[in-house]
Amino acid sequence: GLRIGGPPFALYYDDPGRVAVDELRLRACLPLDAATTVDAPLAYDVLPSTTVVYAFVSGPYPEVPRAYPGLYRYLAELGWRENGPVRESYLVNPGEVADFSQLVTEIQIPATSAR
Repeated sequence: GLRIGGPPFALYYDDPGRVAVDELRLRACLPLDAATTVDAPLAYDVLPSTTVVYAFVSGPYPEVPRAYPGLYRYLAELGWRENGPVRESYLVNPGEVADFSQLVTEIQIPATSAR
């Protein structure tokens, strides 16, 4: 009975570009149209609004981590630091493409001034 309000996303508490897949700490998430209550094992939470550095990555999901080093370099160039779990939004449904090269993922790294 949940009304999905957008593309699925994941919250990564580790850098997928540096931590082995089987060791990653993450949450699989679905945005909802409205506040709700859910039964365990599901949980409902509201992500805080925040400043992010972001990139769009096209191609199969295993290739998404290739964008992380550049995003972290950009974060350092700005003098900012990571401020929360990384968000990966899966913008194109893999069931609706002829080839996984057509997938698009948006990576967002919440950031704050390091000063």
